[in-house]
Amino acid sequence: KALEVNPGRFPAEAFPKEISKIIFEYNSTLNFPIDYLGCSILFATSVSIGNSHWVEVKKGFQLSGVIYCALVGKPGSVKSHPMTFAMKPIYDRDQITVRRYKDDLKDFQEYQSLSRKERANLPAKSIPVYNKFICQDYTPEALGEIHDFNKRGICVCVDELAGWFKNFGRYNKGSEQEFWLSNWSAKPIVVDRKSGEKLFIAHPFISVLGGIQTGILDQISKEGRDQNGFVDRILFGWPGSMD
Repeated sequence: KALEVNPGRFPAEAFPKEISKIIFEYNSTLNFPIDYLGCSILFATSVSIGNSHWVEVKKGFQLSGVIYCALVGKPGSVKSHPMTFAMKPIYDRDQITVRRYKDDLKDFQEYQSLSRKERANLPAKSIPVYNKFICQDYTPEALGEIHDFNKRGICVCVDELAGWFKNFGRYNKGSEQEFWLSNWSAKPIVVDRKSGEKLFIAHPFISVLGGIQTGILDQISKEGRDQNGFVDRILFGWPGSMD
């Protein structure tokens, strides 16, 4: 049965009934805009799926669930709360893994402090890694390293999305914007560092979510981003009633 959807509102009816019910109840009780909560849940779903599943649109042509999403509204338009609500299970998961990482790191450091003789009768320990999903403050190089530890996929989730594209060219002019264009298309990440370390991620998966104010929305399209397909890759959640 075809859905009867209001073209001016996020189609929350497209979600399973249980999810749609949550969206409408939070909208009526906490005044979370349907567009913001719907986009945030869609984003959290994207991150949860990661590289575990791809869609074969037609034979030989597959697409991942990567999504770039911008919640548009004036200051104080309740953008952050829906993001926090939808992403809570993933935040909780990262909190558990960081505790585990700290414990493993402590054990590793204690192991390293032992003499060779003391370590001889103990199982060898490798350097622990922090397997996380959510990134907020990062350099492009650090983002690649984090993804290398979590091949399933990671995400950038920030309150203010403007910092994401304003920093393009901060480290290497033009390269970061090209990185995000390629990531959306799941093109491999290849890094050759001066130190000699190599990084190759065959199937990158980095989704992006953040809020942006209506007054600076036009900045997304600057520096040719309205011509090179960058803006076309973004899903905008923009409740018309909050303009």
